[in-house]
Amino acid sequence: MLNRSPRTRPGAGPRRRSARCVALALGLAASVGLTAAADASAATPRLTLREVFGLAVAANPNQAVLAARRAEAEAERRRAAAYSNPELEFAAGWADGRDADADSRTTLAVAFTQPIEWPAARRARAAVAAAGVDAAAWDAAMDRAALAAEVRRAFGTVLFRQRMLALAREDAANAAEIESIVDLRVAGGEAAELDRIKVRLERLRADRAVGVEAGRLAAARTVLAALCGDTLSADFVVADAWPDEPEPADTDPAAAWTDHPALRLQEALRARHAQELRVAEAVRRPGLAVGLAVAREYDANSLGGFLRLELPAWDRNAGGIAAAAARRDEADAQLARLRRDIRRDVALAVQGLEQAREQRAAFEGGLRQAATEAYRIETLRYREGEVDFLHLLDTRRTARQVEAEYLLSQYDVQMARAELDRALGKGDIEP
Repeated sequence: MLNRSPRTRPGAGPRRRSARCVALALGLAASVGLTAAADASAATPRLTLREVFGLAVAANPNQAVLAARRAEAEAERRRAAAYSNPELEFAAGWADGRDADADSRTTLAVAFTQPIEWPAARRARAAVAAAGVDAAAWDAAMDRAALAAEVRRAFGTVLFRQRMLALAREDAANAAEIESIVDLRVAGGEAAELDRIKVRLERLRADRAVGVEAGRLAAARTVLAALCGDTLSADFVVADAWPDEPEPADTDPAAAWTDHPALRLQEALRARHAQELRVAEAVRRPGLAVGLAVAREYDANSLGGFLRLELPAWDRNAGGIAAAAARRDEADAQLARLRRDIRRDVALAVQGLEQAREQRAAFEGGLRQAATEAYRIETLRYREGEVDFLHLLDTRRTARQVEAEYLLSQYDVQMARAELDRALGKGDIEP
C-alpha cells in the first residue's frame, strides 16, 4: 500500500543518513502500530454476510404481518373445503273443534334441508382458496428476497467504509512520516520552511479525512444495525472479505423469470381470478337442496322427502361473470408484463456486473502496483534531493486516489451483485 519504506542506494552520503534512519524508525513504528491495530481489530468478532442476514430475518418487522396473512389464507382454505350447513325447521299448530263433541288437536312438523353444491362450483371455490394460500407464501418469499438485497447492499457499504477508514488511517500515518522527514531536512538546511508548512497542512487534511471516514462508517453501521433490529453493538465489525459474486455467464436472462417470487405471486393471483370466474359462472345453474320432513297431525304420522330448486330466471349473474372475466384478463396482462420486466432487469443486472468487474480488473491489472511504486521512487528521490516537495505530494495523492478508486470498484461489484440478486428474486444469501 502507500506506507512501504523506500529502499536507499548503497554508499549514500552522511548528509542523508539521519533522514534515512529517522524514516526507517518511523516506518517501523507505523508498521508496529498498524499490526497492533490489526490485532485489536482481530479480537473483535467479525460478522459474516450470512450471519447478518440471519439476524435481519429474525428482526424483520414484516414477519408478523406476513404470518397473519398466511394464517388467514389457510383459514379461508379450510372454510372453502367445508360443506354447506344443513337447515332444521320446526312447526307447531293447534286447532279447536267446531262443535262441542270435537277435541282440540295439535300439529307438529320437523323438516331437515341440506343444500347441495354443484361439484364444479365446489372445486372452483376450493381452487380459489388454494390460490390464496400460494399467493400468501409467494408474498412472503418476495419480502425475504427484498430483505436479502437490502442486507447485501448495507453489508457491502459497511465493509467499504471499513476499508476506506483503514486507508485514511494509513494515509495519515504516511503523512506523519513525511512530516518527520521534512522536519529533519528543514533542520539540516536541505529543504525550505515552506515545505514544512505544506506538509503540516497535508497532515491536517489526512487527519481530517480519518474523522470524515469514521463518521461515514458510523452512518453505514446504523443502517445495517437497523435492519438487524438494533441487536448489533455500536462498533461491530463485518468480515473483511467481499462475498463471491456469480459468473454473469452462468445467469440466463431468458430463463431467470421461472423461479422469481414476484412471478409466482402473479401466477397465483391469475389462478385465483380464473377460478373466481368459474365460481361466478356456476351461479347460472339452479340452486339445489334436498330435504326430509316428519309431521304428526291429529292422530296420524307422515314422512316425506323433497327436492328444492332455485331457478336463476331473472338474475343469471351476467355482471359478476363479466367482472370476474375482466379481473382474469387483467391478471394475464400483468403476468406477461412482469415476465418481460424480469427478463429485462436480469439482463441489465448481468451487464452491470460485467462492467463493474471490468472496472475492478483495470486496477488489478497493475495500476495499483504502478502507483505504489511511483510513490516509493519519488519518496526516494525527494530524500536524495532530486525532486521538490510538491512533486512528492502529488505522487502521494495519486497513489492514495488510485487505492480509493480500487476500493470503490470493489464496492461497485458488490452493489451490482446485490442488484442481480434482486432482479433474480433470490431470497437467501449464499456462503
